[in-house]
Amino acid sequence: MLELNKDPKGLPPFRVIRCPVNGNQVSWCRGLCTPDAAGIGICGRIAPHVMVDRTQRAIASYKERTEAAG
Repeated sequence: MLELNKDPKGLPPFRVIRCPVNGNQVSWCRGLCTPDAAGIGICGRIAPHVMVDRTQRAIASYKERTEAAG
């Protein structure tokens, strides 16, 4: 009999979380939900589709400056 919290492949239970939006067990985020203000998706994990790196921040800053100037 299989345990409910363990994946048959031997992955830890925290790596296989059922996605409420997609309805499947996924080990990566497909960016389908709208995370809260803290960046947590409805599955309880950090949503990588809201993370902004240095290049994306620079592009957004540039767009804001050019729109404000002209």
